[in-house]
Amino acid sequence: SKFKSEISIVNVVQDSSILSPEEATAGLKLEHALSDIKHSYFFPENDNLVEGVNDFAHVHDADLIAIIPHRHNLIERLFRRSTSKKIAFHTDLPLLALPDIHKSVPLYTM
Repeated sequence: SKFKSEISIVNVVQDSSILSPEEATAGLKLEHALSDIKHSYFFPENDNLVEGVNDFAHVHDADLIAIIPHRHNLIERLFRRSTSKKIAFHTDLPLLALPDIHKSVPLYTM
């Protein structure tokens, strides 16, 4: 707010018509947390998440990419590559990784 910045919340999707209950709940929490900050939501379609994030950042002349890495269980860590790491290695913009605290904080305490 000090620099009158605007936050663009980007969720790259494969099909923009599908929204899971978890995404809807996370959106409500985020909306509450950002109530005093100018922000916009974008849902660009792209099969490749990293390309979608980078394309959006360049088209909208972003100064920074902020991500929230999610913790995965042992099986997911063994068989999936970290999306956060993919973004970190394939972007030319500064990257800010924020802790995933929303899972441990109930909605009513924000």
